[in-house]
Amino acid sequence: MKKEIISRGYGDNQVAMANSVVRSAHNLSLTEKRLIATAITLRNNQDRNGYIRIDVGEYAETFDLSIQNAYKQCKEALHSIRNKWVMFSEKHPDDKAKHRGGGFGWCISYHYNDGEGTLDMALNPYLMPYIQGLENEFTVYKLSNTTAFRSAYTWRLYELLKQFGSTGVCVIGVEDFRHAMECTDYYKGNFARLRTKIIEPAIKELEAKTNVIITLKTRRTGRKITILQFDFEKNPQSEFDF
Repeated sequence: MKKEIISRGYGDNQVAMANSVVRSAHNLSLTEKRLIATAITLRNNQDRNGYIRIDVGEYAETFDLSIQNAYKQCKEALHSIRNKWVMFSEKHPDDKAKHRGGGFGWCISYHYNDGEGTLDMALNPYLMPYIQGLENEFTVYKLSNTTAFRSAYTWRLYELLKQFGSTGVCVIGVEDFRHAMECTDYYKGNFARLRTKIIEPAIKELEAKTNVIITLKTRRTGRKITILQFDFEKNPQSEFDF
């Protein structure tokens, strides 16, 4: 009797990004984030024209969606992603003591194949050095680690923490955190609002759906909170591979 093979869609594929992109503002909704992350896991499967093919059935399996809902969401995301940019700050390649900022679009071309159940995306060539051939200062994780998330904020916090998986301590300035999370001016200058509306809900979902226990600490400059420290460790009662 043959052993049944259970498909996990793209879940076992790995998302890999340079840490400068992890810390960047991604400007993506949850559905857009799912689509881009899936494309990144297939980064080495481009055709001769630079397109990456995504099978909607596999995508639906990955994120536990119906085929109809998955195809509808993906088509809508493809239309909106064309206006979404990565905004980043990184060490200057010619002078590591300096930083440079900039941005580029995630996707330069796409089409969906009605009747075939597939989508084709061409990621921006400027993005490729940040997701291919990485040798240092990068973050990698299985796509399946994120498929249960229902908030883009949770996903972004997961990526920020994942950078420091070997130490279990993520220290980040409040302004850098706001940038990575793409917080609107509504949260600027109001840490209590940032904490209750973004940080605490993201921590709550991350703890519920992964194997981490997270403790948030803050540091002040004068009376103002300027530094966030996330201490995190594996929950010994969970088998989740953070």
